[in-house]
Amino acid sequence: EELEIHPGAYDPVNDIDENCVNDAPVYSGFIPDRIWHEDETLENAFNLNDYFSDREGDLLDYDVEGNIHIDVLIENGLVSLIPEENWHGSEHVKFTASDSEFTVKSDDVVFVVLNVNDNPVLEDIPDIKAVEGQLVKIIPVASDIDRDSLKYTYSQPFNSKGEWQTQLGDVGIKMINVTADDRNGGVDSQEVEVEVLPKLII
Repeated sequence: EELEIHPGAYDPVNDIDENCVNDAPVYSGFIPDRIWHEDETLENAFNLNDYFSDREGDLLDYDVEGNIHIDVLIENGLVSLIPEENWHGSEHVKFTASDSEFTVKSDDVVFVVLNVNDNPVLEDIPDIKAVEGQLVKIIPVASDIDRDSLKYTYSQPFNSKGEWQTQLGDVGIKMINVTADDRNGGVDSQEVEVEVLPKLII
């Protein structure tokens, strides 16, 4: 018996697919949203082959649109997500699958990168030399990527303003701890050598 092939048909006859027309890839949905922390990479977060398929078994070419601050790497369907350094926020993206003739899109997929507090960074504070009886000041400079208001603290004998009024007899070397605190759990500390020299009396 002669087998008739009908272009565009979807029902198989004798286990043979009669469809002679290339079909568009199929998106089965839905790709779950992803939430993770700032400065983290989600490697192989999910596989697009789990959400897209092709009736003819064609190899699909994947792409993404809508991402600005998150680098989306796709390799053999595996998706890795790399946000910009120190960036946090959300982005809505769509994935596309193409068989070289037809392209289909996914629904919106939301990527949320949560804020993580970054430590302040103290600039290098040089060692200090002073003569007994002088007022010694430490003026620290620090940066904070989160733009937090910084509080500086100093170990004794320096006061809360970073000052020490030396007296006669204070000759010697002291190691002073200077700390920058962003009041959100982030700190940076540095030890400063302060040497008090004897006052020469002529």
